[in-house]
Amino acid sequence: MNENDYAVVIGVDHYPDFAPLNGAVNDAKKVHEWLLAPDGGALLKDNCKLIVSGQNNDIPIQDTIDQAFAEIIQKIGNTEGRRLYFYFSGHGMSDFDAEDIAMCLRRWSATMRRSAISCRKYRRTLQTSGRFAELVFWIDCCRIRNIRSGGMEPTFDWPRPADSASETRYFLGFATSYLNPSFEVEAGAAAGEEYEGIFTRVLLAGLKGGAAKDGQVTAQSLKEYLDVNVPRWANENNRHQTPDVSYNFLHDQLPIIGNAKKASDINVRFSFSPSRIGGIELVDKGLNPVHQSSVDDWPEAILLEPGDYEIIDLVNNESKRFKVSMVSGLEVRYEF
Repeated sequence: MNENDYAVVIGVDHYPDFAPLNGAVNDAKKVHEWLLAPDGGALLKDNCKLIVSGQNNDIPIQDTIDQAFAEIIQKIGNTEGRRLYFYFSGHGMSDFDAEDIAMCLRRWSATMRRSAISCRKYRRTLQTSGRFAELVFWIDCCRIRNIRSGGMEPTFDWPRPADSASETRYFLGFATSYLNPSFEVEAGAAAGEEYEGIFTRVLLAGLKGGAAKDGQVTAQSLKEYLDVNVPRWANENNRHQTPDVSYNFLHDQLPIIGNAKKASDINVRFSFSPSRIGGIELVDKGLNPVHQSSVDDWPEAILLEPGDYEIIDLVNNESKRFKVSMVSGLEVRYEF
């Protein structure tokens, strides 16, 4: 267990005076689950704070969030935590500061536009405190400026920075680029949720093995995975979304984020057009045969490693190429 790691995870679906969301709470719960998993973030339960909105509660408000940070601050005292994770999913607004996002809390509306917290101010307060060697921020929300907004600074702080404040390193992952929206889309049936954020789906797929190189997910491999797969997954859902990911870790000191192993095989189910009446062949990227049978004898599902494949109708000589990826989930369907 990573006993010196901490996390604050926030998900907001419920906006009584603004457009509600559908997947932010579920996404926050899934990130929280990964953080606690022994093969994930491996955090102690008491070190991982989950704050989500509900139909009949009045959270999260800033006091709730800052109290979670205060409990972490009390726990570490004058020592140094190894890593702090901060995750937010909900509505987000940008102003004139391209480095900031106003992360909208439950009471946010066009009138109550200060009912938000500033990503930049929270990160700067934590970074300049020097109380954590590493900060990992994952922010799954829009950065649009349709309604001028501004986020509040944290109510917690330290009387003086630690001597190591200048050495704090960070990983900062925004779901989308400045002035652009992020999206939540309908989840596949296997996912068990109705909606999910595109960024969070790709993030978790990467952390669980999709971004692993030599059995490990580093800051660099996770950035590369997000840069490639967020736009691809958005495009597959008829959206346009490009993440904004950066870090200041030294090249020879890239941190390991989680304990991801080699990507798992994925359960792939095929459905065939009524015009398919004969033999079907499945081959991998090198045209090596994976499976061949008639449509009637085709198995219900085939376990495939992530990679590129081609399925071929041996009667009509038609074919279709497709990619199996961790970002698609552990069970996917393809039509042919």
